[in-house]
Amino acid sequence: MKHFIVGLMAAAMLVPAYGQGVIKGREKEQRARIKEGVKDGTVTRREAKQLREEQKDVRQDVRAAKSDGKVTAGEKAHITREQNKASRDIYKQKHDAQNQK
Repeated sequence: MKHFIVGLMAAAMLVPAYGQGVIKGREKEQRARIKEGVKDGTVTRREAKQLREEQKDVRQDVRAAKSDGKVTAGEKAHITREQNKASRDIYKQKHDAQNQK
């Protein structure tokens, strides 16, 4: 029983770290997609600037969520929704009719 409780506590400590890693990984992936869009001409400089601002806003929300030392389920859900929107915006900008000149 003692080993079970210790194992359960260890697993509980890993869950927040896993969630934060997923958030950070998505941020890195989205930055790469923006950079790729600029490089291949499917995202204009103006669009890239707007997309980067959106990424900055997400990072600020992540910092605010971490500020008290614990990211709640509600905060994580909010950040995930923001990242989903940012991902959709990147897709839209990469696939619209505008191209760099």
